[in-house]
Amino acid sequence: MKIRILLLSIVTMLVFDGCKRPYDEEFGKIQVNIKATMNGNPFVVGEIYTNEMGDRFRTDLFKSYISNFKAIRTDGSEVNIREIYLANFDDLNVITVEVEPGTYSGFRYGIGVPEELNKDNDPSVYANDHPLSALGSEGMFWTWNSGYIFTSFEGKADTLDSENVEPLHPFAYHCGDDFLYIQKDEELLFSVAACQTKKFDLVFEVDKFWYSDEDELDVAIDYLTHTSGNVPLAERFMGFVEKATHIE
Repeated sequence: MKIRILLLSIVTMLVFDGCKRPYDEEFGKIQVNIKATMNGNPFVVGEIYTNEMGDRFRTDLFKSYISNFKAIRTDGSEVNIREIYLANFDDLNVITVEVEPGTYSGFRYGIGVPEELNKDNDPSVYANDHPLSALGSEGMFWTWNSGYIFTSFEGKADTLDSENVEPLHPFAYHCGDDFLYIQKDEELLFSVAACQTKKFDLVFEVDKFWYSDEDELDVAIDYLTHTSGNVPLAERFMGFVEKATHIE
């Protein structure tokens, strides 16, 4: 009798731990690793790097909201991956979602907090572990501005072209307002089979945060924006972020 009970328990564990739901529906998974790179290598908060303009810098804080993240099927229908997620690049950021097997044509996602969740929103209505709660937003909510910081990138830079010294000149790009919300659509044909986990990277290329073909930041001058007070710099920085972000 004990042997039969043990065998039944093992079979039950295999069914529930495998790729089948209790009601016997097969599914796959999409896993997205949100990460930052510097010149193609893993970006590390706290490390000193040299940007394209030759300025040495150290980032002490880098966070960004990802929202309305969806996988797009080839028939145009959408699969929700995550409504809102706060990526802290001083930590691992992994999102996994179960999906029906099939063929997909790409992804759609936002950088920032969408308008309907941004201003005139009370963080206290969310559970503490929610990314928009007072605790979960981790300093990304402006109480004085009644809205969220979409992307926060701050640290210190060396503006004197020194070597082997700690960067001392502070910079802070705190960007967040409805007009700064970025939506990206990326074509990427792929299939997900039953019992398969399809993995992707959502990459922020930090080396491209400082320049584009048309513009570049001089950190000695362009070093501070809380959006209001220096809207042009916030727009420029988020423009760089938009071009520096992609899925692979």
